[in-house]
Amino acid sequence: MKSQDSIDKVLNQQELRFRLVVAELELAATFSDLALNTTMGDRFRRNSELAYEAYDTALRFLTGCVLTTQRMQIITNRLQEVGPKLKDLDRFLAQS
Repeated sequence: MKSQDSIDKVLNQQELRFRLVVAELELAATFSDLALNTTMGDRFRRNSELAYEAYDTALRFLTGCVLTTQRMQIITNRLQEVGPKLKDLDRFLAQS
């Protein structure tokens, strides 16, 4: 049987993982917006790269994350916000 300290440690790790995923998805959305509002050029490319890096990091840390229904809804909402923005970036990148 796990001690209370071990259980608390696991719960804390899950909390931190959830917060990291949310923060990275918010970063992905922000960098996507910045890229889409700067059109082409070095800033567009750099902000696009940062958006994809944040998105990839979120997905990587989402794996193995134990989520309540409420937290899953929060993540789903963030993914639904970021997804179309990344598709817009894909379109612009394909044209360049």
